[in-house]
Amino acid sequence: MDRWLSDKQSDVTCRAVIDLFRCYVKVDSFEELLGVEDPTGCLRAWRDYLLSPGRMRSRFAHGSGPLSPGSVTAYLSHVRSFYRHFGVEIGYVPRIRKRVVLPHKILTKEEIRAMVEFGDVRDKAEIWVLYSSGARIRSVLGLNVGRIDLRAEPPVSLRFAESETKFNIPYTSFLCAEAVDAIRNYLRWRKRQGEKVSASSPLFINKYRKRLRYMSSKRALQRVQVRAGIEVGENERFAHHSFRAAFHRQLQVAGVNQYIIEKLMGHATETTTTGRYSIGLTEEDLREAYSKAVWGLEVDEAKVLELEGKVNETQRTLGATLVENRQLLGRYEAALHEKDLIMAEVLKRLEYLERRE
Repeated sequence: MDRWLSDKQSDVTCRAVIDLFRCYVKVDSFEELLGVEDPTGCLRAWRDYLLSPGRMRSRFAHGSGPLSPGSVTAYLSHVRSFYRHFGVEIGYVPRIRKRVVLPHKILTKEEIRAMVEFGDVRDKAEIWVLYSSGARIRSVLGLNVGRIDLRAEPPVSLRFAESETKFNIPYTSFLCAEAVDAIRNYLRWRKRQGEKVSASSPLFINKYRKRLRYMSSKRALQRVQVRAGIEVGENERFAHHSFRAAFHRQLQVAGVNQYIIEKLMGHATETTTTGRYSIGLTEEDLREAYSKAVWGLEVDEAKVLELEGKVNETQRTLGATLVENRQLLGRYEAALHEKDLIMAEVLKRLEYLERRE
């Protein structure tokens, strides 16, 4: 056992996984584990147990419920390596198919406007930063107050270093005027709460005045999404990337070149076609392309007036049609009444003629 563990980078993890498997098989020692009659069957049963919702707690795998497919695959790999080291043949154990990840919902301007209306002061600032910069949530949560020049003229530059991006690609994005105003309101609110906000303070904090975490941000935005009445389809999911997708679509609608969009989203590298075509783009080029999109969520008054005019015209036409229909209905009822009178007179004459005969 010790010789096998000596070849492993994490001997503590490997020993804990083998110990979990030993407890499941219900043997007292690792030597007895090698003498199990059907190790392949035990390994398959243990795999199904780890994936079952009724999994019990253990000292190594904290919590209850099913493990992720990736964790189960790693556990099976450790056990197979253990048996292989001691010359025990293990049959085929099917790999775990990873769960299907639904695509992100692409938020529209109307839906983002509704979320801004129902969110608190922190939610509003976070929504505006995610929507107007297109940055990933982990990059946004790692920002400090001093990273954003609130005195600069919008759009304000937002630079991310290599260590703050997913693929270690430094890039520059921007914040629109509405996002800067939302950040200012949020920082003023924090100062009114008695906090001393400095350049090194986290941009977004939780109720304990610590840096906001990923899951806390996700739950908060999901609550805002529910209050705003935004529906999510069966084949999509709401997440932070929904704002990133809205950022991408907004630039596409504005007619910005796809290479520049990739550059603003931090996708471009020198080893790809996008990267080669985006070499030489300056910050001013990116700013000019960014400014082509309309980031404001305010309602277009001219469009509203146009729609109201159409509604009023439709109502007038409908009213005139109803009046005309009422007149036609009155004429029809008068004709029916006249017909009834004529028929009554005809019946009287027929009855008179019968009596004469």
